[in-house]
Amino acid sequence: MDADQLDLKITGHVVTPGLVLEDGWIGVRGEIVAGLGPAGSAAPAARQVIDARGQWILPGAVDAQRGLRAAVDLLSREEPLSADPAVCSVLAEAAGRTGRPYLRLPSQAGHDANQMAKIAPVGMLFAPSRDGRSHCPEEWTEPDDIGVCLATLTAAVIRLDEELAP
Repeated sequence: MDADQLDLKITGHVVTPGLVLEDGWIGVRGEIVAGLGPAGSAAPAARQVIDARGQWILPGAVDAQRGLRAAVDLLSREEPLSADPAVCSVLAEAAGRTGRPYLRLPSQAGHDANQMAKIAPVGMLFAPSRDGRSHCPEEWTEPDDIGVCLATLTAAVIRLDEELAP
């Protein structure tokens, strides 16, 4: 083994107390974080590489000096999917007709869309949550925003049905 070689390199979103890399890597040698950097930057070779793109890597979130340890077992891995451009366009058109501001955003989360994309074109519509909170007890979406999303989804489904009907 090369002396500079890492034992492990993990790619993904790296968060440290002083740095956030939306797309980066972290290198581990033994039990020590030996380096980190943005994707595309030179990283030493590694014996093992974990592709965690779309996932958050939190080195130092567990403090071994205080006797805390963590082990992570990867139970499944789905490649990020690309939503169908035609479905996304129809969703964007329907959202535009609501008169509300909207954003076209990528999502690489592990949604059911990963499975559905294997059998049909997919797109996703997100409702705004207070303070951007999602998948936690503090998540809250105003009922009016839910109504706008339902109207948008309904209009998009009707339009897609018309376009895709034989």
